[in-house]
Amino acid sequence: ARSLAWIILTCAVALALHNAWACESWRGPDGRGHVEHVQQVARTWRPALATDGWQAYHPPAYYFASAAVYQALGGQANHEMAIKGAQFLSALSAIALGFMAWWLLRRTFPDHPGAQAAGLVVAVLSPGVVSIAPLVNNTPFATALTVAPLLLWMRFVESDRGLTPGRAFIVGLAVGLALLGRFSAVILLAALLTAMTLEALRDRRLDPIKSALCIALGAALVSAWFYARNIHHFGSPFYANWDAFPGLFRPYVRWWEYYLTAGTFPFSHPDAAAWTSWWDGLYVSFWIGERHTFFASWMSVTFFLLSLLLLAAAPVSIAILLGVGRTLALALQPARPGWIVHAAWALLTVWSITALTWFSMTLPAWGTVTARYVMYLVPLTAVWLAQGRAMLDRRSRWARRLLDGCLLLIALQVLLLYRFGRFRA
Repeated sequence: ARSLAWIILTCAVALALHNAWACESWRGPDGRGHVEHVQQVARTWRPALATDGWQAYHPPAYYFASAAVYQALGGQANHEMAIKGAQFLSALSAIALGFMAWWLLRRTFPDHPGAQAAGLVVAVLSPGVVSIAPLVNNTPFATALTVAPLLLWMRFVESDRGLTPGRAFIVGLAVGLALLGRFSAVILLAALLTAMTLEALRDRRLDPIKSALCIALGAALVSAWFYARNIHHFGSPFYANWDAFPGLFRPYVRWWEYYLTAGTFPFSHPDAAAWTSWWDGLYVSFWIGERHTFFASWMSVTFFLLSLLLLAAAPVSIAILLGVGRTLALALQPARPGWIVHAAWALLTVWSITALTWFSMTLPAWGTVTARYVMYLVPLTAVWLAQGRAMLDRRSRWARRLLDGCLLLIALQVLLLYRFGRFRA
């Protein structure tokens, strides 16, 4: 059973590397904008202002790393090969995310290789991860930067020495780098600081407060310049440039029913899910991902197979929700050992969903309801699935077998459907 995890990881690595090589650089959400921003950084080696280009509002970490690879492979004079470096950087980031999820699964379920394998399917073979991995896009790289300090913080907290101020400062430096990867890393920073403040109030001691301040100091030393610059130029630390491109967003309005409805995906086209329901938009974007990168719209056979994929994902999603409920329950029990980790997970999850909801209200347009904005929750999702699987196994072995069958079907379909070139017109 332990070899099953290696088989899953090997398949995921091979798929990611193949897709990065075979897929054109301009594909995917805003692909051309990301490519242009990499080229811009490679020319100037200066962090762009948000108004300098369509994707220039993003924090600069991915684009500087990609520009370095781009120039090392020949730059503009050898563009087609050089830009592949940015794609492979994304693919390697997605692979690193899978190994981080595996570390978390092994830590949580050290003697349950079946649980580890089940979680890995979600972490490395879910369409939401596989479809974004080979693209010129900051999501995989920024996600890996966000997950790494969370796992480092967990390791320090659970060690014999605990989270000393020196260790907390190291975590803060890593969080600062994550803040230069994507705006959403601020949710991680807030979750860690809040969890440690709650621990200080629970134990009535100042050590967690000192460590929290060291995390904040480390993060500020690395990333404060970027957010201070945004405030200076635009009046907001999280400024995006949508106002500079008004023609790209049609004016829509979303009503409260949109956020309180779920389960419409079996009765609508996948492309319409983001307009049918907020929850269905998240569900479809995670379980079929950026499908237009891999399939032509007129291919009816792929639409049928993707519908099967969405149905197979329903039991898996139920198991994940059971795991989320378990985490929220543990976060409300401060007397339990390891409570602070569950509290941080719960805060990160609730605030991420809240932020994503707010974002979809602020900009009610295409593309604002997608699971890739909270891709840093994928390792936690893998653990939640394994927890939900264990809960189902205690109640009904047949339910657990059904879940495993659905996971096997998802893995096989992803390996069939999401190999670039297999169904592309």
